[in-house]
Amino acid sequence: MDERALFHLINLAREEKAFLLFTARTPPSAWPIATADVVSRLRAIPVITLQAPSDGMLRALIIKLAADRQLALDESVVSYLLNHIERSFAAARSAVIALDNEALRQGRAPTRMLAAEMFRDRT
Repeated sequence: MDERALFHLINLAREEKAFLLFTARTPPSAWPIATADVVSRLRAIPVITLQAPSDGMLRALIIKLAADRQLALDESVVSYLLNHIERSFAAARSAVIALDNEALRQGRAPTRMLAAEMFRDRT
């Protein structure tokens, strides 16, 4: 990482009253930075950690993703998916797409039984 460039970028953003958004797997304060001024500026940055979605959020997301595909899911299907997929937005999206595609392929409704056949061993 070019620490000098990062230092100047942070200072320029402050001067211009602009915003910077860093995305990373670790907080900026944990980055391997040697320059003390850069370290102090990074420690001053507010940090937000994204957590796994709550049950309510994941349930709403599955229902919304299904609706986007004009796919009506019974509550038992939604509940089954909630309990058998990874707790992430990406997994919910993949599960709904896979369930829709498989239901279309088999020419059957996206039932709890179909979901169980597809997602039984996932969690």
